Amino acid sequence: MSLNRIIIACSFLVLSFFCLPVHAQSDTQVITTADSTDAKMEYLNLWEYAFRMNEETSWMIKFDIGAYDNFQVSFEKRIARSFSLNLGAGPSSYDEPTHAIYILRLNTFLESRWYYRQNKRIGTNDVARNMSDNYFALGLSYTYLPNEPNTEYVTLYSKWGLQRRFLTVGHVDMGVKLGIGNDFSESFSPFFTFSTFVDIGMAYTKEKFKLDFEKLCPVLKCYEADKFIVKSNLSSLFSVALYKYEKSVNIAPQISFERKIGQSPFSINTGIQTVFRYLNSFQNKDYQQEYKYEGSSIIVNYLLEGRYYYNLKRRILTGKSGNGLSANYLALGGDLEYYTTYYNTDKSYNSNYFDQEIYFATGWQRLFGKHLYYDINIGIGYQFATSFTNGEFNPRSGIAVGYRF
Repeated sequence: MSLNRIIIACSFLVLSFFCLPVHAQSDTQVITTADSTDAKMEYLNLWEYAFRMNEETSWMIKFDIGAYDNFQVSFEKRIARSFSLNLGAGPSSYDEPTHAIYILRLNTFLESRWYYRQNKRIGTNDVARNMSDNYFALGLSYTYLPNEPNTEYVTLYSKWGLQRRFLTVGHVDMGVKLGIGNDFSESFSPFFTFSTFVDIGMAYTKEKFKLDFEKLCPVLKCYEADKFIVKSNLSSLFSVALYKYEKSVNIAPQISFERKIGQSPFSINTGIQTVFRYLNSFQNKDYQQEYKYEGSSIIVNYLLEGRYYYNLKRRILTGKSGNGLSANYLALGGDLEYYTTYYNTDKSYNSNYFDQEIYFATGWQRLFGKHLYYDINIGIGYQFATSFTNGEFNPRSGIAVGYRF
């Protein structure tokens, strides 16, 4: 298939995402100015209220983490009625275990965002002009790889995203991203990328109104006590990349299960992620024959951990949570990864091995409505020695945002 056909097909898929309506949850209760002094609109859906759509917002400072150990700081400023500029920077990394390669990337970007629903929604839904809405974006990013000499590239990209402020300082930005770039290490080395993205963290801005958390109980499920939940994760669902001499496809579905232990603040959390990866090099006249390859790999990660929700009691007493699984936690656990890899080079080979890690982490899990949740955690782990790596301590972080059953 030619590159043009692939770009057209993926562009059509992106446009299909664009056309999907985003509906509020079943909690459609409204608040009115008659019973709330912190909302200036006459009617406001509870989810819109939780997403701070009653706040006039002209700027935001955001601190987010994402998949692949990505961290970024960004500043967004409204420049017109429904347009803003978003400027950011931060590091990310990529670990290729079958080659013992750990790649650090330093990223900067500037993008223009169009909140395409805002003018209509302000006129009909009585929300304020803000940055907690759906958007199209067009941007330019620059990436430098300090541990890969003379490797830097620029990418022109477009995005469709859903950005939401949540409660006081919560923030999430997720969607699909389509990019075309060029590697500076060669005179002309274009590449194409298409992937999902999820960034979650904190956002700060100037505020006028304080939230009434009692009115948000249908959203926050204040009095519900979930004992068992099944969770999906959309943070790194798929990615496609086409380079001048290489193409890759990654699909990474993930699901986890968490069970509360009686009435205690402890739980058992277990999950499994399967990564399907395909790599293929193109004919490259600039390199030797041994650099050409075609291969695929399957990575299965199984995680098992015990969690202690240390602030659950306080959240219950303040009416922010039932005796469930929506609180901050400490976790002690381990994961086991199985790699099976096949590469067809001049000397074809198979590689099958296990990678084991134990870790300690702290995290924040929140359940919303009937089916939404997020889970952020950071910590440190010890990775046992394999045939490709030595035993060592490593920082670890993770995010999960998605649908729970």
